[in-house]
Amino acid sequence: MDKTVLVTGGTRGIGKATAILFAENGYHVVASYLKNRDLAEDLKREIESKNGSVLCVQSDIRDPVQVEALADEAHEKYQSLDVVIGNAGIQVSALVSRTTDADWDAVMGTNLNGPFYLSRAALRCMGDRGGSIVHVASASSFMGHAGASAYVASKHGLIGLVKVLALEGIKRGIRVNAVAPGVIDTDLVRDLTDEQKNMLLKRVPMGRIASAHEVAEMIYWVATQATYSTGNVFHAGGGVVMG
Repeated sequence: MDKTVLVTGGTRGIGKATAILFAENGYHVVASYLKNRDLAEDLKREIESKNGSVLCVQSDIRDPVQVEALADEAHEKYQSLDVVIGNAGIQVSALVSRTTDADWDAVMGTNLNGPFYLSRAALRCMGDRGGSIVHVASASSFMGHAGASAYVASKHGLIGLVKVLALEGIKRGIRVNAVAPGVIDTDLVRDLTDEQKNMLLKRVPMGRIASAHEVAEMIYWVATQATYSTGNVFHAGGGVVMG
């Protein structure tokens, strides 16, 4: 196989699990990260220890110039860009009355502007050769949570963006979908107290926290196997959006 995947936020959590899974399936991996070079080096060592091909690039998804450069570097390095996974995201917890302009802008810049810049760059690099774009949404794309106005709004907006991208990509053979995780074993959840975790789990019909690898498996399937799907959202939340 001589195909390339670009994963934003690819050095931790769901992004790292996704990058590793694609590498194990023969893809060249380009993983972007914002600050922590040590995590990038860890990912590089892990993939290369299994004879995988990986390039880690520091890039701020909020900056359209950096995003364009990221996509170009991925394409130039491996001479193709076949799959793009928009995974980078942040959350700020605060009531609306206490959410600052800076907090709102940071979340929107990462969770909504970033996917827009990334998709625009991906469409340009993919051209008419086809490809697949998968954005990591959230169960919060379909639910409201007090104290998470910016996050919830950004993830709702992301679903709308995916639908428009899917319509615009159809004639070029580019599929665009979303995967919506629920409560996942990542740094964000690990930092919660037991009481907070239990409160979250009460809303999950399956009654457990999912692993990042489980979400990565769905992302991989949607990106590479769901060949007749575009503009859709695939839920990985243990049934949390049913209630």
